[in-house]
Amino acid sequence: FGPTEGRNGVFLGKGDDEVNCKNKSIVQEACELHICLLSFAALSDWRNTFTLAKVPVVREPEWLDRAWLKETLKKQLIEQFRQTRSVVSEVGGAVPASEAILPMAEKDEGIESLWELLNGWRKFRDMLPRRDEAAGWSRAVRSWSTILYGEDDPSLFDETMDGKKLASHINDKTHNDDWGNVDDLRALLHEDVSTVDWLDQFHQFLNENSLQETVRDYHIVLDQEHNLKQLSNLHRDQGISEKLKDIAELLEWRVRQELRDVQLSSLADESGAGDMGDEYIVRELIEKLQERAEQNPDDNFAESSVGIFSWIVEKRDWDRLRGFPVFAEEINSDNRNVIELKRAEDKDDLPLAPVLAWPEELQPYFELFPWRFVLAKDFFTVASDEGVWQILERKGFLKRDVITTKSLEIDFAELLPDESWGEEEDEEHKTDGCIAVTNIAFLDKSNIGIVDRVRKSRPLAGKFWRFLTEYMVSRDACGLEITEAICSCGEKHCYFPAKWLVPLVKRMWVPLERDRYSKATAESLGRLLRGTDEGTSSLRENEKIPKLLKAIGVKFSDLMIETVAESSEGRENLESTITDMLATTGGDLSPIQDFMQDMKEDKNLREHLEQRREKRRMGRENQRLGQRVEDLVRKNIESEGFTVDRTGTGSDFEISAENGDVANLKLSLGDRNWLIEVKSTRDQEVRMTHTQAKTSVKERDRFLLCVVPVEAENTELESDAVRDAMRFVQGIGSRVSSLCQDIEALENLRDGITTNGSSGIQLEIESGKARIRVANSVWEKDGFRLKDLAERLAQSGNCPQST
Repeated sequence: FGPTEGRNGVFLGKGDDEVNCKNKSIVQEACELHICLLSFAALSDWRNTFTLAKVPVVREPEWLDRAWLKETLKKQLIEQFRQTRSVVSEVGGAVPASEAILPMAEKDEGIESLWELLNGWRKFRDMLPRRDEAAGWSRAVRSWSTILYGEDDPSLFDETMDGKKLASHINDKTHNDDWGNVDDLRALLHEDVSTVDWLDQFHQFLNENSLQETVRDYHIVLDQEHNLKQLSNLHRDQGISEKLKDIAELLEWRVRQELRDVQLSSLADESGAGDMGDEYIVRELIEKLQERAEQNPDDNFAESSVGIFSWIVEKRDWDRLRGFPVFAEEINSDNRNVIELKRAEDKDDLPLAPVLAWPEELQPYFELFPWRFVLAKDFFTVASDEGVWQILERKGFLKRDVITTKSLEIDFAELLPDESWGEEEDEEHKTDGCIAVTNIAFLDKSNIGIVDRVRKSRPLAGKFWRFLTEYMVSRDACGLEITEAICSCGEKHCYFPAKWLVPLVKRMWVPLERDRYSKATAESLGRLLRGTDEGTSSLRENEKIPKLLKAIGVKFSDLMIETVAESSEGRENLESTITDMLATTGGDLSPIQDFMQDMKEDKNLREHLEQRREKRRMGRENQRLGQRVEDLVRKNIESEGFTVDRTGTGSDFEISAENGDVANLKLSLGDRNWLIEVKSTRDQEVRMTHTQAKTSVKERDRFLLCVVPVEAENTELESDAVRDAMRFVQGIGSRVSSLCQDIEALENLRDGITTNGSSGIQLEIESGKARIRVANSVWEKDGFRLKDLAERLAQSGNCPQST
């Protein structure tokens, strides 16, 4: 170089002298060589190539040709830097700076954070400098900016990427219509990078590098539906229940689009569009629910109503239920009946809680009440705690029972008994002060009340009667007691506190036939109850029913007769039966009353009487069959050449469902004779009395046991059937002799003592009577048929004397 006169620099002035031109030429050549060196270093994978790309600050003496130097450094150095493969990436290989992505930030820590973010992009990873060289390249680019533009502004170069540029890049690449699409951002990132985590790190970088305004200017903030929006359009979620957000969706309020994603923890201190919490959400939801209730109470309305109700109950925020729209248990209608919960002064106007929240005894009668005023079971499903419904009842939002009590001044004419109030028609007869009266919710409500509904259905009317006689007479027993109160006329009048008695007496609610109805009379109620579960058994068993009947002016005896007797003939027969009962007792009612008391106290007495009647009937039937068996046995034996004489009582032996004696017969064949004990049975065994057993022991082989099994359903016996069925057992005496001795020892034992014997023979002592039980195995194994009788008897040896 040609130095200055003070030899303290290289003269690069504006003149055309030889030294100046030579120096400029050397600088230009040096620029070319420097570019060659930079290219060689990069292609040789040297470290820190950015040191060759940085342009030092140039001192500017007065004589310096600034325009020439700036142009030379721009074209022969900086532009060449940008076009030369000088930026080496982490994966190896070099790219020109103009094609690289060079992170820019105020501090090295920021550059490193930004490098991490850019490294997560699919297209940027191979274009980034080595991580530990990123800050060096940032300084190099800043030196270029100072030379070219006179200011430190690296963003003027396309290859640089700072926080603002990256935010703008995200905005441009993902923005669709009104806001960004997070799926587009996800497509820009590597598969191993979490979109939400990456975005949260980006916001952290912006905060740490004083770029908060960038967050507000671009669509780079996630809402809770993972859309990209501006921070100023998103609220901060103050722990809003996910249940409430789901309900908002049902009511077509996409609240998640208004809320910042809570996973963006780096934005926790940013208020954005303001805070939003449960209180605000619930208030807005109730307003939207009320609008939906008026316009379209569809399935979404129903699900939303139940959901918000559940949240309110869970939070015990009872005041929010004031005016809250719920819906009724209306299963026969396409349109839901909306009920607005409010604290009504008149409890009659309050809706009923869901059926499962009622007293258990009341629940079977839910069909009686208009369902449009009964909360749907869905509300009980989400709040099954009985205490919840007790609180709601106590706060006056609804009622759990159908019995209501009021204290009021009332005209005696509105109560029972309906008396004549004197000759002066204009005279008022009101209570002098308030009295307590009871009523049944929705009893007399026009068109939809209980009275108007039960009159159209006999089954429903029957259930209503059961409700009155099983529930009301117990729960409102005081309402059926005559009470006195002072009247405005100065006298005392009697009345029933149960105001619900009035429609029972004055309204036509008992269905007859063909759309005809009747007031409650003994005749109409009898027709209603005849042959039903609510009939005589209920009337007889519930001692409180007579009070109800007396209150409504129906005689208990008349109702019983009408319930039992289906016709005038039946009533005459019933009266005749009563007359016979009185005649039998000589007009003394005490035996009948005692018997009826026994019937009430002993629930099994009727069954015992029926069993006894059945036993007598079977006795008569068995006597008839017994006579038939005896005749057929005699006939069949005589057909074999035997002479048969009767020795026993025969038909007075009873044949039962188990077994029975038929006859004691004497057989003769020539000069020989035998005794036969005939037994018929429908069971697997027959029984011998002690006397019969002793006779068999005494007579030995001369005593025959004849068993005739009879099928249970067989009432008409045929001769051939008996002939085939009858079996004879010889020698039974030797088998029962030991048991006869036992009978004598045990005959004083009582009630169910049984001693097992052997070979199908057992001793049975029952109720002080001893019997020997012979099992069917004896006659089936050892018995012989009628055709073999003569041969077997001939082989039996000497015959004892006849008895």
